[in-house]
Amino acid sequence: MTTVGSTTTASASQAIDQALGGGAQLGKQEFLNLLVAQLQNQDPLNPVDDKEFVAQLAQFSSLEQAMQTNERLGLLQNTSTALNNAQVAGLIGSTVEATGNKVALGDSRPMAIGYSLGGETAETTLTVRDSDGKVVRTMPLGGGKSGSHDVFWDGMDDGGNALPSGTYTVEVSGKNASGGVVTTSTRVRGVVTEVTFENGSAELIIGASGQRITPADVISVSQP
Repeated sequence: MTTVGSTTTASASQAIDQALGGGAQLGKQEFLNLLVAQLQNQDPLNPVDDKEFVAQLAQFSSLEQAMQTNERLGLLQNTSTALNNAQVAGLIGSTVEATGNKVALGDSRPMAIGYSLGGETAETTLTVRDSDGKVVRTMPLGGGKSGSHDVFWDGMDDGGNALPSGTYTVEVSGKNASGGVVTTSTRVRGVVTEVTFENGSAELIIGASGQRITPADVISVSQP
C-alpha cells in the first residue's frame, strides 16, 4: 500500500510540473490543467474529497471572473485614453494658459508672463534665471492687489543686453505692508501648435519656441 501511495504521489508531482509548464504564473488554463492533473493522478485509495473538489471549482470560477474583469477594465481604460487623446488633440490652434515657471524666449519680444498673488502686496519682484539657475534679470513690480496680473519681459538681462533664445525660469515673490510673505504662482500662455503622446502621456507644444506643458496644468482655453 505504501508503494502505491509513493508512486502515485511522485506521478502527481510530475503531472503538476507538466501542467504548469515550468512557468511562474498561474493563469486560467494553468489552473485547469492543474485540476485535471490532480484528478488523473489522485490516489485511488484516497480520492479527492467532494467538498474540496467543489471548493477548487469555485476557485477556478473566481479566477475566470477576475481575469474577465481585468480584460474589461483594460478595454475601458484604452477607450478612455483614446477619448482623452482626441480631446487634447482638439486643442491645436487654441490659446491656452497654464500654471508653470518655464518660459521659452524666442524672437517675439517682449513676452507676457502671467502671475497670481494670493493677497495684496506692497512689494512684488519678478526674477528670471537661465538654464544654469543663474539670475539674469530682476524686475521690481511694485505693489499689487490679490488676483491675476501680467508683466512684459523684454528679453534683456540686468545690464540691458539681449539674452539668447532658450528656456528660462521665472519666479514672482511678494511681501505685504508688514513684510510678510504673500503666496504667488506663475503662468504661461501660448497657442497650441502641436500635441505629442510620447511615453504614453500627452504634452501640448505652445508658441513658436515649442514650449511643452501638460494638459493637467491648463487653466483656461480660448479660441482664436
